[in-house]
Amino acid sequence: MYKVNSSSSHAHILSPKKSKNEALKVTEVGTALEPAGFSREIPRQNLFILQCILSGSCVYNNESIQAPAVLYIAPHTSAQYKVDDNCSDFKTCWIKCDGDMADTLFRDAGLGHKSEIFKLKNADRIESSFSFLTNESEYAEVNDGLFMLSGLFRILALLSASIPKKDDQSISNYTRIVLDYIHQNYKDHISEKDMAASTNLSTNYMHKVFLSDMKTTPINYLNFYRIKRAKELLRDSDCPVSEIAEAVGISGGDYFCRVFRKYNSGMSPSNYRKRMKYKSPKI
Repeated sequence: MYKVNSSSSHAHILSPKKSKNEALKVTEVGTALEPAGFSREIPRQNLFILQCILSGSCVYNNESIQAPAVLYIAPHTSAQYKVDDNCSDFKTCWIKCDGDMADTLFRDAGLGHKSEIFKLKNADRIESSFSFLTNESEYAEVNDGLFMLSGLFRILALLSASIPKKDDQSISNYTRIVLDYIHQNYKDHISEKDMAASTNLSTNYMHKVFLSDMKTTPINYLNFYRIKRAKELLRDSDCPVSEIAEAVGISGGDYFCRVFRKYNSGMSPSNYRKRMKYKSPKI
């Protein structure tokens, strides 16, 4: 397990020692006691982030937040928060995860590709889950990656129970059909017209519905999903980048590299592969 202590933000951060090529993995858990007036900017990343505000108050993306609350930061979205100037007890904890199955897991829990803020009804139970995950003594002789995953499932279950039930679905059936269509056909050269045909809606109307539900366009989500699958192939195979591009439905190695950089904070496919090979040595 990798441990990071940051005195500037009073943070205690733990990450799994091994980064295996799993369909779902926790990349980091952490907790912090941050001083009054402290500010943080969370950049766009291809990660699902749950950040729990356990005590104190802050301004998150221009909205005032009072503990207990949880901030759900969806993939490829940025966020920023600032601890209130008169707050001396701001305590926060977080968990980050990645992997092909993360999208399905978070949607099943009532979350998706739209960042949200939730008030907690069971903050004490969620806090105890995070305390368990950030206590290094609990990791003795266990697989740290699996241990963190077990915590993720518990936290999502508690959060899902805390989310108010709505009469209407947060995502329309039309959007769910488009999502399923993308997941099944991303390897092909598909367009918004093709997606709309799967719903029997006009292209323009399908675009508006999807954008309203997902806070991103159908093509942007398609490319996001293609790059997620490309990352798996880069980790798990030695295929040339050009072949991987074709395998996920993106023609042209140069264009694939540009799209890949867009969804990976400027990192190229070859550098991503080198980094993952370094983190996951063969035993």
